[in-house]
Amino acid sequence: MVQNADGSLNSSSSLAAKGSTVSILATGAGPTTPPLPAGTFAADDSFRPRLRITVLIGGIGAEVISARVPSGLFAGLLQVDVRIPADAPSGPAVSLELGVGDVLSPPATLAIQ
Repeated sequence: MVQNADGSLNSSSSLAAKGSTVSILATGAGPTTPPLPAGTFAADDSFRPRLRITVLIGGIGAEVISARVPSGLFAGLLQVDVRIPADAPSGPAVSLELGVGDVLSPPATLAIQ
């Protein structure tokens, strides 16, 4: 799931602007620092993935602003805030890949103006 800067869900009818920040909600980032045991909720935003997080948008490296387990959500969920590159391609289904350590996710899509 991707949320646009205005809080709307990203879709072909609600595209994100180049240079704007989107929030990606993902799973599978592995352990956090400090550790957050399985099945527990994050009391604050201090829980960060141990492995490096990268994002490719249309094959272009994007600036990762933050990656964390959001306060009030449970272990296993990750919110990644990322800035869409100014030179990213436009369209309703631009490739979006999330990297954890050296592993890239299968491509998802992002709608960009």
